[in-house]
Amino acid sequence: MNRAEFDTTIIRLNHQLYIETEDADYLRKNLKIAQKSHDKNGLAITWKDFGRYYFFLEKKDLALYYLNKALEVAEEANNLEVLASAYRYIGYIYKANDPLTAKEYYEKSLKLALQTKNRIAESYALSAIGSVYEGMTNTKGHFNIALEYYLNSLAIREKWGSPDEIASSLNETARTYSWLGMYEKAHPMQLRGLEIAEKAHDVEHIIYLSNSIGNDCIYRLRDYKQALSYQLNAYNYCVNYRNSLDKMFEITKMIALCYSKMGDEKQANKYYQIAMQFHDSLKKRLNLNDYNLSNIKHNLEAQLAKHKMLLKDAEISLQKEEAKRQLMLRNTVLVGFLFLILVVFYIL
Repeated sequence: MNRAEFDTTIIRLNHQLYIETEDADYLRKNLKIAQKSHDKNGLAITWKDFGRYYFFLEKKDLALYYLNKALEVAEEANNLEVLASAYRYIGYIYKANDPLTAKEYYEKSLKLALQTKNRIAESYALSAIGSVYEGMTNTKGHFNIALEYYLNSLAIREKWGSPDEIASSLNETARTYSWLGMYEKAHPMQLRGLEIAEKAHDVEHIIYLSNSIGNDCIYRLRDYKQALSYQLNAYNYCVNYRNSLDKMFEITKMIALCYSKMGDEKQANKYYQIAMQFHDSLKKRLNLNDYNLSNIKHNLEAQLAKHKMLLKDAEISLQKEEAKRQLMLRNTVLVGFLFLILVVFYIL
């Protein structure tokens, strides 16, 4: 194994360790190796991982910055898998405020996933597109389109996906069945998803599915005691989970509602106050993200305008140099011709 092959192996190993541990030290190591060895594929993977890292920290400005760097290098290296992943994460960033732009990025990701025959990447892109349709205008037509994407994603994950990926698909598919009023299909999917998530110790989907089942118990079954059990389960897992302000607001609000329906106003008021604290924190964070994304968009547009101006200046300079070269060429020919005439005149 030569040095380049060794560096590539280490970069891929560090990438896997980062995915498993979320430890950014592995990314810093990869960045150092990729830059030193001028490994564009390694650099593309590393910039994408940095974007992913900051995305999950909810520092969307930094995430977008690094994901765009990943796109630039991946395009140079023709690394389609990195491009597919980076496009999808950029879509995630835009989805809350600009779902149609997000959909464009998801569709780019899907196209590349199909091109590279990466079925799991395909399932993620299908799921992401489905989420856009689910959130559009809450019409039955859009929910049916979302359901089609979710079912296609689920079919792939049932065959090739990990337990957490299957649980995720079961969650979103069941949620859409619920929106369509097809509870007889939704509820078994939710229960199966929660069972899979608990066996896999998949905290994220334990939280989401416990909350979803709890909501179903509240709004459809009117079983507030059972609903409270699921919501408290979600709460206990969610307390120490990363970036969970929005989910904690939803869960504590539902816990307050359950206690209120059960006649325990003291506990209801306690969780209502907690919910309001999460709401205030969430509002501040969303305002900050909107501001940061606006600044990044402005900076990128300014940078693009600057590049266009530099390109225009370069073209003008090139035209001037060409004109200068042509003038010098004509002068040289003219001087040579005059010299030849003088020589002939002198001889004669």
